[in-house]
Amino acid sequence: MKVKVVLKIFFLALFIGAVIIELKALLGLNYPPDVKVYHALVIQLAAISFLLMLHIQELIKKVSKARKRWEKLANNLTCCVILVDKNDKVSFWNKKAEEILEWKAEEVLGKDISFLFSTKSSAPIAEICTVHLRGLKKCETDILLKNGRLKRVELTDIPLSGARDKERLLIVRDPLEVSALEGKLMQSEKLACIGHLAAGVAHEICNPLSSIQSLVQLVQRKSKEQETQKNLKKVREHIDRIARIVRELVDFSRPTTGEMTRVQINDIISSAVGLLRYDSRCEKLKFELALNENLPEVKGVPDQIHQVVMNLILNSIDACQKMGSTIEIKTYRNGKFVMMEVIDDGEGIKPEIIDRIFEPFFTTKDVGHGTGLGLSVSHGIVASMGGHIKVESTPRVKTKFTVCIPVDNQEVK
Repeated sequence: MKVKVVLKIFFLALFIGAVIIELKALLGLNYPPDVKVYHALVIQLAAISFLLMLHIQELIKKVSKARKRWEKLANNLTCCVILVDKNDKVSFWNKKAEEILEWKAEEVLGKDISFLFSTKSSAPIAEICTVHLRGLKKCETDILLKNGRLKRVELTDIPLSGARDKERLLIVRDPLEVSALEGKLMQSEKLACIGHLAAGVAHEICNPLSSIQSLVQLVQRKSKEQETQKNLKKVREHIDRIARIVRELVDFSRPTTGEMTRVQINDIISSAVGLLRYDSRCEKLKFELALNENLPEVKGVPDQIHQVVMNLILNSIDACQKMGSTIEIKTYRNGKFVMMEVIDDGEGIKPEIIDRIFEPFFTTKDVGHGTGLGLSVSHGIVASMGGHIKVESTPRVKTKFTVCIPVDNQEVK
């Protein structure tokens, strides 16, 4: 004879499960065996199971929190991030992928990744779409956009594990953006070289200039003729101008320290305008400065603020093509902020593109005349200081950029 004992397991009123114990009756007796020992054992198992369940729930919460952090990070990257599972199904699609590839996440999640690739695709695409054991794969290929067009992209395939049944990460970038960044890096390296060259040239120029200046002063003291004195005065003025140009060029090309300090924006504007006055494009332009003498200081990196000022003024110079155009620069205080306005009467900005001018790589200039990074970088610098830049423009009438930076009311530590 067999006896089955069914014990339902509850813990804190929560039903965990049931344990079925099957026993043989002893010596033909019809009474059930004593199950107290088994009952106590089951209670202990139930308690352990419950604690294990709590631990598993905690682990699930941690994994969920980690995934949310990863998704937030991926959604803030400037490249497309696509996660593909072991069956080549899309399991994650970041915001940049929605922007560049034009497909919304809800439209592609769960779909086979092959939908992105045209049947006319080249051999590397088929290779990219397979799970690899040899690590990272990279190539340029065409991806199908939602509107049916093909877009050339740089695609990197990264297996997240060496096993064939694991997930893969696809990184998609626009080759034009990559090329622009590489060009910007090369330009930065060239400017660094120019900075070193400028320092050496300045030394070689300033020494002869000092000698010429001394000789001119000597001749001035000995000569009594008015015409000679007049001409020597002009020579000295031009010598001073050369020395000033060299000095400002060296100041501009000096490497940035990145150190936060108190900065007087008026001084930076005066230095920038003084340097740009020698630009051949400025010969037909007029600069008007209305700088508040009581302007408070701001806290920032001087070279970065100089870069912002230079970018805004250079934009105005490029916009002013007609003879007699005016670039006006104003500074004043508005409550807890220092304000700088750069106003020009040039071509202006069309209403349909004014919302895009701070986007990286967006430019209306001809190829080779702009990277589209000047305003974007300036916006980032000002934002990092707790400020902002706004623009107002009426085409062919007036364009005004307003920079707003918090006043520094505390000592720089």
